[in-house]
Amino acid sequence: MASIVLTVVGTAIGGPIGGLVGGLVGRSVDRAIFGGTSSRTIEGGRLKDLTVQTSAYGEPISRVYGTMRLPGNMIWSSGLTESRSEKTEGGGGKGGGQKVTTVTYSYAASFAVALSARQIADVGRIWADGKLLRDSAGKLAVGGSMRLYNGSDFQKADPMIEAIEGMANVNAFRGLAYVVFEDLALGEYANRIPNLTFEVIADSGGSIVLSDIAADICRLSGVPSYDVSDLVQMVDGYMIPGPMKSRVAIEELAQIYNFDVVEQEGSLLFRRLERGADVVIPSADILQAARKSDRSGKISLTRQQDLDLPREIGLSFIDPARDYQTGFQRARRLTATSDIVRQSAHPLVISADAAKTASEIQLDLAWAGRETAQFALPHKYDDLTTGDIVTLTLGLEQEDFMLQETEIGLQGMDCRAVKFSKSLLNRNSLADSGTAPMQQVIPLATSQFLPLDMPTITGENVSSPILFWAAGAGSGKWNGAGL
Repeated sequence: MASIVLTVVGTAIGGPIGGLVGGLVGRSVDRAIFGGTSSRTIEGGRLKDLTVQTSAYGEPISRVYGTMRLPGNMIWSSGLTESRSEKTEGGGGKGGGQKVTTVTYSYAASFAVALSARQIADVGRIWADGKLLRDSAGKLAVGGSMRLYNGSDFQKADPMIEAIEGMANVNAFRGLAYVVFEDLALGEYANRIPNLTFEVIADSGGSIVLSDIAADICRLSGVPSYDVSDLVQMVDGYMIPGPMKSRVAIEELAQIYNFDVVEQEGSLLFRRLERGADVVIPSADILQAARKSDRSGKISLTRQQDLDLPREIGLSFIDPARDYQTGFQRARRLTATSDIVRQSAHPLVISADAAKTASEIQLDLAWAGRETAQFALPHKYDDLTTGDIVTLTLGLEQEDFMLQETEIGLQGMDCRAVKFSKSLLNRNSLADSGTAPMQQVIPLATSQFLPLDMPTITGENVSSPILFWAAGAGSGKWNGAGL
């Protein structure tokens, strides 16, 4: 284009008669700036630093149950690999002409990413910078390959890492689930390793029984005896993101799946709240608590003021309908005079309907528990403990209470309990997850190589053999090929 532009400028300066001379001047400047007509080389952008993003020691590695989307922690990398490609055009035929050589550089990387400190079953989709890199069928959107090591105690070291680092210098990472990418093309990601998130399928079928999660937490915490047989609900996904107190992990699950935990005879007992009352206490067995200040009756009922109760409860969760991105649902009490808003985040995979239901149940239980009862029971009820649900006979009516405190004395057992209603747990609310953009991977077509047996077509006398070949693909997405 420079030759054309400068020729026009020469015509403008020299007029119609001097256009020929002006054009010659323009072409002379063109050669001085861009090179002569015999050959010209155009070189594309090239990286100066082939190192990759760093990975720090001490980063926590998640423990995954069910199915969860999470970022990994890079544990090894070979750095970027540079490939140089030349393409020459022109220069043939009797007319000669300029020969243009275009040089382009492409980059790939081989690296390993840790996923879970617990053995997993498979890896589903993978996103790179938010775009789908690998679909559920295992197809990659760019060139390269991926291998999965599921974290078994018998897995072997990756052969590619051994070839680069040496067999004596490679860790097999037994007990750690990780993936290895080999020669992953980086052209789509600005020639850098993108931010990756993985759909980790930790258990066969993609879900796990709640009792298995609770048992694993107890085992990791060193609890010698526990009973989780009552927790039969299915969990779509849960993650322990790093070091945390086992009590916090159990409380996160209990708020969604409605169970409590008590200690009985040196063993932890996990029980669903849907079980209802553990014992029905007749009116004749209800005694006046020894520490009860009000002597007007056997049972002292107190009611918490509205201003101390939540007006709204919100839950943050992992929504599978939105490609395992964060969702949020809330429950609000329209007639409350309180301004208290409680919000909590749960690393749990649940539907928007389940999150809405859980938030409403938590709000209703908070308001139902505003009524506290103080009373005493005879010694025959000494086996009752905190967390037990008792049905108290109050005249002609019966009401359920959950024991919060018990204290055994000479005359009996003093109790403090909050009002509880099993019916609040039986609901199914509806909510909308919104929409998530659908993404799909167009698989790369396989290159087809064809050597050509044909005469020379360059129009030049050659003194050495010239090989002619062609490459292409029958269909699909094809990024070209090099030899």
